[in-house]
Amino acid sequence: MFDLIKYEFIRKYRMFMVVCITTIIAGIAISIRFGESGFPLFSGLLAVGLFVLYAVDIVMMYSQDINKKTGYMIFMTPNSGYAIIASKVITALLEGLGMLVFFILAMTINGLMIFGPGELFEISFWNIDIPYQQIVTNLFIILMTALLFAIQFLLTIYSAITIRKSVLSNVKFKGLISFAIFLLLNYVIEKIYTIPYEIMNLSKYEHMTVIPPAGEVLKVLTPLMLTSIVIGLVLTAVSGYLLEKKINL
Repeated sequence: MFDLIKYEFIRKYRMFMVVCITTIIAGIAISIRFGESGFPLFSGLLAVGLFVLYAVDIVMMYSQDINKKTGYMIFMTPNSGYAIIASKVITALLEGLGMLVFFILAMTINGLMIFGPGELFEISFWNIDIPYQQIVTNLFIILMTALLFAIQFLLTIYSAITIRKSVLSNVKFKGLISFAIFLLLNYVIEKIYTIPYEIMNLSKYEHMTVIPPAGEVLKVLTPLMLTSIVIGLVLTAVSGYLLEKKINL
């Protein structure tokens, strides 16, 4: 499995280089052009850009391996379907963590360029009585939750693609049916996410008007993270079984 993960990252190094260079150029240009108001602009554009790039890359990575001859070679290796899908999930997780850390570092460096270390780290952030360190801690927890949720969502796409290529390989309108399965999966999963919040009665946090400390943020988002992990493991196991037993390349 390690070789599969290494192979995936070898395929991506050019993309990583382009992202790093583009981010540096964009950060400098926005800082010079907009000054302090460029900080939220840069952070927002970078967050959206990284998320879109991440989602497209992860989906394309799997879709190409399932549907193109270049990916066919992966299934020729002495790895089970479970190992192949697990390597995809681990790669997605590591890539997402890398992008998360990269985003926070880029945001911090950009902030240092604009505000300087004294105002960014030692003084309350933009006249709000919240230190920058707490902003970053809360942001990391929120983005980690978003990453796990994104991977779980992408796994529903993986599952639909795998079902189309295995169980539905000889069925008419298989693309339409697999899309319907994808919608159904997400509908069911959406209902599952509400269960822990109903049990733990966390609805009081829905309309908070102040930024809570990191411990409270973690308390609210832990059920989401755990639910994403459990659902992701189930979807991985299902896709692994179909790749192992039912795949029709």
